[in-house]
Amino acid sequence: MPWRWSLFFVAIFVFANSLSPSRSGQALELDEVMQTVEKGSALREVALLFLGLFALVTFMSKKHWRLRVNGLLGWSMLFYISLALASPVWAEDPSLTLRRSGVLLLLFLGALAAAVRFSHIQTVALAVYACSFTLIISLAVEISIGNFHPFDGSWRFSGMIHPVIQGWNCGILAIASLALAADSPRSRGRLIFLALTAFLFLSLTRSRTPLVTTILATVILGCLMSIRMRKLTFILTYALTVCIGFLWLALLVLGTDLDRTTRNVAAMGRGYDTESSLDTFTGRQGLWNDELSYVRDRPALGYGYNAFLNASNLASVSTAAGWVPTAAHSGYIGTLLGLGYVGVSSFALVLALALKRSLSLAQGSPNAAFAAAVIIWLCCNLFLESGIIMDPSFPTFFCWVVLCSLAFTDPSDAHQFYRRPCGAEVYHS
Repeated sequence: MPWRWSLFFVAIFVFANSLSPSRSGQALELDEVMQTVEKGSALREVALLFLGLFALVTFMSKKHWRLRVNGLLGWSMLFYISLALASPVWAEDPSLTLRRSGVLLLLFLGALAAAVRFSHIQTVALAVYACSFTLIISLAVEISIGNFHPFDGSWRFSGMIHPVIQGWNCGILAIASLALAADSPRSRGRLIFLALTAFLFLSLTRSRTPLVTTILATVILGCLMSIRMRKLTFILTYALTVCIGFLWLALLVLGTDLDRTTRNVAAMGRGYDTESSLDTFTGRQGLWNDELSYVRDRPALGYGYNAFLNASNLASVSTAAGWVPTAAHSGYIGTLLGLGYVGVSSFALVLALALKRSLSLAQGSPNAAFAAAVIIWLCCNLFLESGIIMDPSFPTFFCWVVLCSLAFTDPSDAHQFYRRPCGAEVYHS
């Protein structure tokens, strides 16, 4: 059943994030960004309306009405969403804030509907199917336009979406495939192969943060799943560390410039400009310093949800940074700018409580380890990117699904499955 729904969600978020393949991953000019900020995207709005329709149909069906507020986590999330929806009242650019908060509302309602409609195993399968379809379509687009050049240092795998979003997509695919493999003995080999394929294309996006966070999340997933998986994870991690150590020793003996080699590896072969800007997090440090200087003017409630980079601020920030940012490039700083200290405190509380709850559930049920891995993956990505929780992409939507499942559903519900001692998957009647 999830593969049919996955096609529905893939279609929604492909149109919501449609980019010209020739421009995806390239820097945009200031005029282009300002035009997008002022006018928005009609195609995105129509696509997200279908997500809202999905939520409406789900909530109208009594058999899917399984909501409950799980303590402080649920109330904190409701407070954060309410604060964002109210932010057009005090925003610097009310119309832009209204559009951006509307996107958040549709993402939240759609994720809430998915959390109550799908069981845990269906949610993981949904991620595998949707991310696989996105990867296949992206590869077909790259090949069809003659843009598939994996050995070109300036090329990044993207397809019809930005390379960073593609990196998030491949990261979710890798984590979900490994989580599903643990509960699907008959398909374990294929799912592990799919996870390795996801890692391959994740490396081809040359997106460093998604790659590092995905490796971290899969290690944590392996440690939480079972004692057997924990031992296997430790062995693989140790073997990988030893191999890297021997490689670096060999390079040292051969007289290789280790500093240059390290920078090239850290830049994932993206060229000298990227290597030279590693110390400033690829130009982010200057951007963050400039953005934080604006917090003094609106410290409590900010400039409006995801609306700091409005037409008036975008020009000055671009001039100071020397390039045109399309986002805050940090989910935490972006929330601070949009909703002030009140908003970022509530957002941090939601993440901390979600992580605590997911780790607590993972101790009693290895199947819940997937949620913990995704939350850790999300928290780490938010240090360097804001789009993973604000922009309407499938990885963003899926992160909201996991958060909603932790905050508003009962893990002992009838739709949750458990494992018999023999390992078979069984559903409560």
